[in-house]
Amino acid sequence: MDAEIAHRFLTPNEELQEPVREELHVNGSILTVRLTADDPGQLHMSITSCLGQLSLVIRTMQIIMPPFFTKPQQ
Repeated sequence: MDAEIAHRFLTPNEELQEPVREELHVNGSILTVRLTADDPGQLHMSITSCLGQLSLVIRTMQIIMPPFFTKPQQ
């Protein structure tokens, strides 16, 4: 469920303009993000942006759904 929420948030409403391509896949609780670009500078900016968005999703989910992010009791 967490990966699905992150996937919906990270999927752009409009496709990224070239030269950056983004692929998002969810398999169970695993979200896979693949960014590709011909220009290393564009790729770096896209990775930074994606990680920032993913961080925001995780922080928001921690506030909204705390039971899913609690540490296991030892």
